[in-house]
Amino acid sequence: MLPHLRSPPATVPTQPDPIDEGAYQAISLLGEERVLRCWAIAHGFVVLTNLRCLSVLRPELLLWKGDWTLGPELPFYNLAVPTVVAGRYVSLREETPVSGTTLRFAARHPENVRAEIEAAIAPGRRDWEALRRQPRVSVSTRVQPGPGGSTVYVEEVVRTIVKVPCRYCGALIESTVSRCPLCGAPQR
Repeated sequence: MLPHLRSPPATVPTQPDPIDEGAYQAISLLGEERVLRCWAIAHGFVVLTNLRCLSVLRPELLLWKGDWTLGPELPFYNLAVPTVVAGRYVSLREETPVSGTTLRFAARHPENVRAEIEAAIAPGRRDWEALRRQPRVSVSTRVQPGPGGSTVYVEEVVRTIVKVPCRYCGALIESTVSRCPLCGAPQR
């Protein structure tokens, strides 16, 4: 007779798995983004940051040789509540389907992983809102030769425009607008 198998209690937190240095380099973290958790999966890693959930794929398991590759990524501003499928897989999808991006992966304790991702969504959405409202301005000074052998200091002001997909039509719009210029839908 087989021994009775029990699932771990829901209060046991999932510990982050160590991430490969090459996989970490492939992530390209945004300015204020930080890694919260990491789970090893069969073909790489699933990484939870304060702004998104993404996967990094192992090169030798894919059809080409080379560096680690960034797989599906789901930013929190458009991430639906994660679900557990078949008691083994964690499934992530877009709240408002824009690109059809989904991510499903096997986890040792899928209910714990689902709970951790769900707990990160609300603070992640607040972080995205803060980023949307934050002006991105950088000032750089360069030196160029002036008339008569003089030196001229030129200051350049660069403003970065952050674009996000519209929640309704999927068009890329500036993060600071209140309505989509294409479909007219209100943006948060």
